[in-house]
Order: sequence, then C-alpha cells, then structure tokens
Amino acid sequence: MYVNSFKHKAYPTIIPTATDDDATLERKWREWVEHESFKRLAHHIFIHDTQASVLRSTNPLISHMELDLPTPFSRKLWDAKTAAQRRSIYLQEVPKRLLPVPSLAASLQNIPNLSHFPRHGDFRIAALASVHGISTMIAHGKQACHEPSGEWSALVMKIWQQELLQVLEQFEIVAVEPVQRLIPAVPLICQTVSLSLYLPLGILETFSGKDGEKRSFDVYQSFIQRISAGNLRQASWHAGQVLGIARSMPLGSLTDFCATCLYFSALALWSLGAILSSNSPA
Repeated sequence: MYVNSFKHKAYPTIIPTATDDDATLERKWREWVEHESFKRLAHHIFIHDTQASVLRSTNPLISHMELDLPTPFSRKLWDAKTAAQRRSIYLQEVPKRLLPVPSLAASLQNIPNLSHFPRHGDFRIAALASVHGISTMIAHGKQACHEPSGEWSALVMKIWQQELLQVLEQFEIVAVEPVQRLIPAVPLICQTVSLSLYLPLGILETFSGKDGEKRSFDVYQSFIQRISAGNLRQASWHAGQVLGIARSMPLGSLTDFCATCLYFSALALWSLGAILSSNSPA
C-alpha cells in the first residue's frame, strides 16, 4: 500500500454495486477506508508542515508537487458508518461516469479547474491544501529570486510576483468565494498568503526585534528600506483584510493557524507603521 502512495496510480477505483453480497461489500469498504485514511493523513501532514514552516521561518519538508495522490472523497462518504451506508451514499452522490478526483499537484497546475471540482470529492480539503500549496510556491519562489543579485534578479522577482498574483486571484474566485461563509479559515489564510507575497513573514519577525536589535537593524538596512511603496500598500491592504475577516469569524474559531495569521497581519501593520515613521521628516 505505502509504495508509491503519493502517486495517483496507487488508488484504484473501488465501486460498490447493488449486486455485491455482504462479504464483497465489506471487503470493498475496508479497502476503500484504508486508501482514504492515507489520503487524508497525507493532506493533513502537508498542511501541518506548511504551517510549521511559516511559523518557524523554515523551508517546508514536503513540496506540493509531491502530492500526486487524489484528493479524498467527500466527507459525506467518509462519515458512512457501515459498508451498506457507504454504498447507498456512493450510488447517490457519485456519477456513473466517474470523474477522477484531481490531486493537489494537478489542481495547482490549473487553478481554474477547481471550479469544476467533482461533487464526490472533499472540496474543503482541496481548498485548504491548495492555499497552503500556494504558500509553498511563494516560499520557494522568494528563495530562488533572492539567490542571484542585480537587475536580472529584480526582473525575475517582478515576473514571478505577477504570476503568483494571478494564481491567488484565480484561487480567490474559484475557491475562496464559494466557501468563505462555511470555512472562514480559507479566506483568512488566503489573505495571509497574499500578504507574504509582498512582505516575507519571517523578515517581519526579525525586524520587530525577535532576534535582537542588531539583526533588526541589519534587516532594515538590507531589506526593509528597499521595499517599494507599491508592495507596502499591497501588504497593508491584505493585512487589513485579515483583521476584517478575523472580526467576522464565529466566537471561538480564531484558534491554531488562524491565530497565527492574525499575529502576522498585526505584525505587518506594526512594521508598516515603523517604516513610515522612520521615512518621515524629523
């Protein structure tokens, strides 16, 4: 089971039929549950790894391109208590001409396809994994663009930023708007990821003094002073969006990584205030 388990081919289609006897139906259900368990585990580990890398300002251990396994089936199917119940839901929810549930890697290669996500797939996990996948794309892109120096690096950075901005805009249309009331964490995280496109979150912590005054001053001299006015305006807008979404979330739901998003947006606004204050006349 675990050989090539991150590949689409490791998950054959397991279809319960009306003619299956009890033993066959039970065997199919248990085999399907084993496959689904690993798929859900893989996606949750990827999300956790991405969040940990954001919080600790480190490179993620798992690339979004590694997740070529299908997105899990819908929560309705997953919550079935028996093989017979799962068959009943499957025959109602899944079309006879079965559409494959796309992988995270495939979804991120063509974001607009999320608007045609099959009903029998778990769109909640797909949306959460995708926004975290975009976060890893931004992290890898920033690392690549900062390695060289000079005008060529600035040009690469600008092109890369424009492409990822387009990805985020597409994701907001096809994934954020449909789930923003049901899953407020998705728009909150999306705005934080957009913020990171203009202001690296780890840089903000260093600038705020997390690593001492000397490192804060060094970061200000080497990076903060060079941020364009356009990037500062975009960053402040996204940080404000995070605060607005946080205010509208249900009581008690602003926990875990959502609280981390709020922390970074507040840190961004504080940093922007400090930058503007230092740039103004005495």
